[in-house]
Amino acid sequence: MKFISLGAGMILSTMLLACQYNAPSTTSVSSSESTPTASAEELTGTWHIESIGERPVIDHSPARIQFLADGRINGNASCNRFSGTYSVVDGKLAISRSLIATKMMCLPALMQQEQHLFEVLPGAVSVTFDNGIITLSDEQNAQVLKAAFVD
Repeated sequence: MKFISLGAGMILSTMLLACQYNAPSTTSVSSSESTPTASAEELTGTWHIESIGERPVIDHSPARIQFLADGRINGNASCNRFSGTYSVVDGKLAISRSLIATKMMCLPALMQQEQHLFEVLPGAVSVTFDNGIITLSDEQNAQVLKAAFVD
């Protein structure tokens, strides 16, 4: 029995390593010319939002953001789905100020978290990549959100 468990553990470990996301170790999309710029393709994918501003999201929150290669952005703001557009021009991130969202009601804490996301997200102007985590920051270099790569 121990032999089977050990073998199963080794196989599972090998499978997990093979599926590991290889994000750029430290790349930045920003308005600063001194930092390396990343392309919009590096943003492409789905990211689970871990914090909005400096506040961690509520445990088990469905908050996620997806950057599509064609310049569209969508996701789940905590309660409602949203969509809009984004671009990366001359190393500077721009997210549409007029995000479209569904209008469902949910728990007050999730609604408050969602409202905070909608307030700060359009202010993001730079992105930092670090081992599968993105950090979006505003003009004052304050954190707008932090998210982990999903797919």
